Amino acid sequence: MSFHCKVIPVFVDGRAVAAVAVTGRIEPSDLGEHIMTLVPASLRDFLDRFPEAFRVTEMTLKARNEAGSMAAVVAAFDHARNLALGFTIGNDNALFPLDQRPYELKKRSMHITEFDPDDLALRRIDFCDPGQWEPESDGERLIDAQRRDRGPQFGHYSIGGAAVLTRLDKNGLATKVLKTWPDRIGRRIDPDRQPPLKGWRDRLARIRDKFDTRRR
Repeated sequence: MSFHCKVIPVFVDGRAVAAVAVTGRIEPSDLGEHIMTLVPASLRDFLDRFPEAFRVTEMTLKARNEAGSMAAVVAAFDHARNLALGFTIGNDNALFPLDQRPYELKKRSMHITEFDPDDLALRRIDFCDPGQWEPESDGERLIDAQRRDRGPQFGHYSIGGAAVLTRLDKNGLATKVLKTWPDRIGRRIDPDRQPPLKGWRDRLARIRDKFDTRRR
């Protein structure tokens, strides 16, 4: 497992039509391998066949004793209708809401991982309203809040590595890293841990200020 970007692009005739983000016991390369075999003729064709690719991926992971909770969020753009679409899918061990049936590609007007934010303003945001939600600045604040939430399912922090913003619209697909953290595979995530370099810089700055008489 790794902390690299977990978004899989989907193209039809050289044009981006979907971006698939995965979570749980699944790597983008696992699902991406089966998505590549679809060679969809249209966005509709991809959406119709994607659940089967998701199932086959789980079967492959089970054969390697690597299966567990796995889910995906699909952001799609219908170029013919100039329409953005969203979907979620999970296996029978996923942590999605109760209205999500296993292996069902369910259409969503919005989706956000459930969490209990300390920032009360996040509870009142309408993520579909551009006046209330700016993806870059607000997205970083949201992922920071999720990172500090232990969550009832795990009992420990589970958001780490990096926060990556993916945009899909009529102009195509683009990703941007909003923030990274000094997390390491195999070590428990600590939201308060600072990058080693930044920690040393802060320490050296305090020492410098303490002994630099020119600043007094």
